[in-house]
Amino acid sequence: MKKAFTLAEVLITLGVIGVVGAMTMPVLIQKYQKYVLAKNFKVVYSTLLNAIQMAEVDYGNSKYWQYSDDSLTVEQNSRLFSEKYLIPYLKDIDVYNEYMLHNCKNIIYKGRDGVTVSCNSVIGFCGNCSAGSPNLTHIHLPNGAIVAPMVRARSVYGNAGGVEIDVDINGYKGPNTLGRDVFRFWMSTYNHYKLGAYYGTLRSARDVYLQNCKVDHWTCTALVLIDGFKFSDDYPW
Repeated sequence: MKKAFTLAEVLITLGVIGVVGAMTMPVLIQKYQKYVLAKNFKVVYSTLLNAIQMAEVDYGNSKYWQYSDDSLTVEQNSRLFSEKYLIPYLKDIDVYNEYMLHNCKNIIYKGRDGVTVSCNSVIGFCGNCSAGSPNLTHIHLPNGAIVAPMVRARSVYGNAGGVEIDVDINGYKGPNTLGRDVFRFWMSTYNHYKLGAYYGTLRSARDVYLQNCKVDHWTCTALVLIDGFKFSDDYPW
């Protein structure tokens, strides 16, 4: 007699394999997504940093750049900053027609809690191209990322003012979620006018940045930077 598995044994084995696969697949997918987005984050950061460093050759240390003119609007200051310090030093880019959000393509942005981000004057990315600040400069990088510099007033960032640079690191692709593929870089007195995060001096313990990221999407940039352009296992995903 030849020994073999019974049909019941085969079905049970396949069932166990299926259950294990169903349990591990979401974890594998999330790890892969984190890897891809972290790679995009690093590319965008390096691209912007390189442009800023080249601009410093022409205009001196970024600490002394002209960030804010109190006689101009946020949109006007943002456009002037972009046209002077960023656009000339970025290759193969597209600046959206009339500086409209995503060339007036509606994209819904959400927080990690799934709630749609409301549009207002301090958010570069909104769900409706006719809402919020449609005249902010929106720059499309070669890798698909979308960059929205927004100059803030002197009253917010000290004597020289400052700039917040909102970045959708993978453009139209999902998840379009703050803290996952949408981040904010800062150049202000808080980080000595270097491209970084609000907590750009990175002087506190890592746990401080981790806790901040859990309650404020925009501060997650600092955590990614301090972790070496990675989404660590304990990153608030």
